[in-house]
Amino acid sequence: MKIIILTIGLLLSFTNANAITDRNEYFTSSCEEQLGVALMWKDYTWNKARVTKDFLSKYVAKKIKSTITNDEEMNLKAGSCGYELDEKYLSKWQKKRLKNKQKDWESNKKVVIWDACYNIREFGESFYNDDTQICSEVWVNNYGTYELKEIKCEDVGFYDFPFYFSPDGWFHTAQISSDVRDYPDPKSNIPTKDPMSITVGKCSTL
Repeated sequence: MKIIILTIGLLLSFTNANAITDRNEYFTSSCEEQLGVALMWKDYTWNKARVTKDFLSKYVAKKIKSTITNDEEMNLKAGSCGYELDEKYLSKWQKKRLKNKQKDWESNKKVVIWDACYNIREFGESFYNDDTQICSEVWVNNYGTYELKEIKCEDVGFYDFPFYFSPDGWFHTAQISSDVRDYPDPKSNIPTKDPMSITVGKCSTL
């Protein structure tokens, strides 16, 4: 019986070995798409298609320090997100909101939402501070220790797509057109629409 309990304990410790438990841990995750479905406009209607392997992407998601300091390089990486989250630059209402979130954290609530700066880009692309933005972190209280379970980012990249991921787990992203009008094809004058897609994959911390 002792051996069984010890084995279970070891398995649990391995499961949580990569868990992020510190809000000030500035990690990087590599996220690779594994499967996707698309909607293509053809013959005046939407048609379902599979996103082929050639069109699946890989992303780098990096948490960026948001506090403005004398480190000019760090400030550039945070971009405008640094000023938007640095307490010194918050409005009275924003400071009150931050204080309430801090109370939630200190009172050991089961789930706490926290804002942080993230830079998400396709693998191989250069780092641009303009791509750094505010994302919402979901922290879950696991027997007195908060673990980062999910990060929700909106308006990512050129097409402003959502990007939801776990540092060491699944991620979901989608490209959805907000414009529902028909666009004429200049070659055939047939109404066309931009394709849309949703993809899923796995992330792992580096």
